[in-house]
Amino acid sequence: MLGESFSGGPLTGLSVTNGYDQYLRRTNLTALAASLLSQTTYGYDNASRLLTVNDGNNDVATYNYLSWVKQTRTNSVVSKAGHVWLKRS
Repeated sequence: MLGESFSGGPLTGLSVTNGYDQYLRRTNLTALAASLLSQTTYGYDNASRLLTVNDGNNDVATYNYLSWVKQTRTNSVVSKAGHVWLKRS
């Protein structure tokens, strides 16, 4: 879905727009009301795995992966401020 807008109920006036690259990976998400509410951008590595998420306030979550022959799993998710949301040993 590229975008949607609401004209009734508690979300009246809200508009959400998604941007995608040529590989159909989400590159940005924008939420608008009377002004910009949120601008989130997404970055990917060469294997098309999610690498970074920037919330628009320059707080960036970075994803790190462990690779095996036929399996990849998320190893850790760390924010720019150093908060660790997921850490596997």
